[in-house]
Amino acid sequence: MKKLQTAIRYECLTSVKYIWTFYTIMLSSVAVVFITLKLCLGNSDNINMSALENSSIIYIGILGIMGFKEDFKMLIQNGFTRKYIFISTITMFMFMSATLALLDTFVGLAMPLMIPDYRTLFGLVYSYKNQYLINWFLLFLTYTFVSSVTYFLVVLFNKIGKIFFISFIIALGMFLGFILPLLFVYVIPENVVQNIFTFLSRIAGFTANGTINYLYPIASLIITSGIFGGLTYLILRRTELKT
Repeated sequence: MKKLQTAIRYECLTSVKYIWTFYTIMLSSVAVVFITLKLCLGNSDNINMSALENSSIIYIGILGIMGFKEDFKMLIQNGFTRKYIFISTITMFMFMSATLALLDTFVGLAMPLMIPDYRTLFGLVYSYKNQYLINWFLLFLTYTFVSSVTYFLVVLFNKIGKIFFISFIIALGMFLGFILPLLFVYVIPENVVQNIFTFLSRIAGFTANGTINYLYPIASLIITSGIFGGLTYLILRRTELKT
């Protein structure tokens, strides 16, 4: 248990500097763009900016991919089991997701002071205002889900190799981008398609009476993150690091 605590502490403390580096760069970029546009336009009335959380989604996805090799190599060489490595990595992702979600929630509070029409990511989806706790929690779950998916992909890549992984990604992309739309248009009955979209809207929290039930997207994100996390652990148990 002490080794597990050491691994978790190492992963979380290491991630802190990356979080502050990311926010320094992101907020500096936003400030430069805002000031430039204000100088060009003469005022901020026509400046429109929303959903800066998308940057955090991309960032934590990249970390999920890039953080595997070196950390796995270092921890495995220092006698940590794959179980401890998995738990510490997932804990790091959850720590980073919670921190990023908290900072993004504060950014969402501050941005309307500069840009009155600024909307958060989930504000654009659900059109809510002043629901800061649910905003933080949905962001936390979204970031955790993204990191779980990217962690699964990089572990899968290491396990099956570049050729098979690229073939898998191409096949998946062709199915989702080409075959599946054709199935929806020409093969699957219209009522079935309608039921599928209705089901997906229910998962997103949109109910038949026009209200929003946040339990549905919360449960969906938790379940899917758990599935990808479980698959990752099954692969990681038999993973050897490839150079």
